[in-house]
Amino acid sequence: MYQMLGRVFKLSSSARIRGLCLRRQVHEQRLFSTSATPYLLLRNNNAVISPNERLVSIDLFDPRKQETVKIPEQRVSKEVQESVTIGSSRGWVGLKNIHDSSVRLTNIFNPSSSSPKVVSLPPLGVDISRAKVSSLSLSASPDDEGGDCVVAVSFFSPMLGLCRPGESEWTYIKIPQAMPISKVMYSVTDKQFYISTESSPAETGLITSSPKFPPVSPYPRLLTHQSSELLNLSTELMDLSCYATPYLVETPSGESLIVFWVRESFDREKLRDKTTRNTKSFIVFRRDQEELKTGSFTRDIGNLCIFLGKNEAFCVSATDYPGLQPNSVYFGDFDTGFGFYALASLTLHDLTDSAPESIHYMWLAPLQ
Repeated sequence: MYQMLGRVFKLSSSARIRGLCLRRQVHEQRLFSTSATPYLLLRNNNAVISPNERLVSIDLFDPRKQETVKIPEQRVSKEVQESVTIGSSRGWVGLKNIHDSSVRLTNIFNPSSSSPKVVSLPPLGVDISRAKVSSLSLSASPDDEGGDCVVAVSFFSPMLGLCRPGESEWTYIKIPQAMPISKVMYSVTDKQFYISTESSPAETGLITSSPKFPPVSPYPRLLTHQSSELLNLSTELMDLSCYATPYLVETPSGESLIVFWVRESFDREKLRDKTTRNTKSFIVFRRDQEELKTGSFTRDIGNLCIFLGKNEAFCVSATDYPGLQPNSVYFGDFDTGFGFYALASLTLHDLTDSAPESIHYMWLAPLQ
């Protein structure tokens, strides 16, 4: 949490979210709700209560009610507090200790957690202990006794680490011909991990297969004729000042979608402008399940909502979570603020009227 439970402690206690695009006033909810719902992790505040313990309170944003939610103060160990957040998956948050690079999974950030837990994992290897983790994915919840939880972390380098809770060390896999900033996600349908980079999806092909861990493959590649279609669908992509980041998302029914987050590049001077919004659009393709390649372009994903940020991308049904905008992509990042994109009308909707502080926002999937 040093980056999250570090940077964010510098935020003024008077900071609050203002000006919702849907013109609803934000209220602070002092007593947190226990209902399962997607949340956006906003900030954490801590106080030292002993040499080995800290008291942590957590602020989140509920996109259904469009209000902040406060989780009352909870006791955490010094080791947990002195950690950086490295991603979230299945409602759990991954932490890396700043001193020994040990990794922990916790559900203390999630209001729907009935029993706060911290699951310890071994330190990252000496050679990559200082490497920044790009993303994190879980094959199953650590609470799922029969789920065989495997933790995967990707780095800002062509490397992937795999480990199960209870193991004494990580297993590392080199990603061939991969660019930095790779992302990883687990497909329940395919029972394997997929990785991708900030560039277009890689060529198909198995990276590794082992009886010990699920297989690892690149995201489905984008076919040549579909690449031209993609460029024609969004004039922003034809502008060299824009770039598109692919995300593989699995729907509740098991269908795979490939979502491109199209952003406008900007220089460091503009980065200082707190009102900067560089998101241009989102483009969604359905994956061809038979050929395992990118399928047809769509602007209609029905009642589904996709959540993208510093988290493993996930998808929920707006029917199951009334208050969410169906057929939308919810997004959050330090340089974009947070809001949602309506796929049918191709319109962006901010959930704040001013960009938040430089925090790596992550959406927390509902705990199952």
